[in-house]
Amino acid sequence: MKARTRSAAGVVLAVFLVLPLVSGCESKQQREENARLKGQVASLTQQKADMQKRVDETSQEHSRLQAKVDELTQKINEAETKKSAASKPVAKAPSKPAPKAATKPAPTKK
Repeated sequence: MKARTRSAAGVVLAVFLVLPLVSGCESKQQREENARLKGQVASLTQQKADMQKRVDETSQEHSRLQAKVDELTQKINEAETKKSAASKPVAKAPSKPAPKAATKPAPTKK
């Protein structure tokens, strides 16, 4: 019985001695992976900020260009209106009708 108790105590002691070594290795791997993942998160956060900046710049450029398109469209419409007004013929005042020539009655046949 004492031998069994000693061997069980030896196993328990071995588990307590080996467990920290095994978990320490796992813990070290987890810390390394955690550090690597934190680096990836920081990189992705920076990329997101850069992309957001590009989106904002592109939106501002789009707004500026849209305003310019609207301005040019308005100028084209104004120019077409002026052109169509200038190309319309001006109505002349009616002139006096020409005097009618006296017509001879047609000869009658007998």
